[in-house]
Amino acid sequence: MQTNPNHVSCADRLGGATAAILLAATLVMISGRAHAQNYPVATVAPGHMYVVRGFSIRNGDYLVLEPPVLFFFGPIRPRVTLVARPMLGVGGSGAGIGLAMNLMPSRPGGEPRTPAADYFMGPFVSLEAHIERMYGPTNWRSATYAGPQLSLSLYVLKASLGWMVDPGDGTDHHVQIALGGGF
Repeated sequence: MQTNPNHVSCADRLGGATAAILLAATLVMISGRAHAQNYPVATVAPGHMYVVRGFSIRNGDYLVLEPPVLFFFGPIRPRVTLVARPMLGVGGSGAGIGLAMNLMPSRPGGEPRTPAADYFMGPFVSLEAHIERMYGPTNWRSATYAGPQLSLSLYVLKASLGWMVDPGDGTDHHVQIALGGGF
């Protein structure tokens, strides 16, 4: 079988796009300022778009940097936000998109948690759709996987559980378990 050396697969494009987004997010995080109790939040568009830290140690692609971008459609007060998550790991890369909800929307006195610094302290629960390409050192097959992931972020710790399936081979599926930090 001949392969076209000029052909770029969807997985290659996804990997390149993820690397570019991850680089941009990292630069924004480095240049951003820290908020409440040194919780790193980089403000991209005040009141609407923020980048927060995120990393995981998980089966599949081992150590993964995944700084999510949070999109708000109004003031910080809404409990639900849109999440876009680029991922770059030792054995793979990918992207995720979904919704996150702050589980503690008000201060102990009942006052709304409107400042961004208070809001980002969490805790959060998020449900995301992920697509990931495994390559390099991994215990999974070198393939593209897709599936849902549920995460719980407790201030600075994060736990995730996902179900990843190779769309080209329905028998190739994995439970993805992750422990990490950030959002």
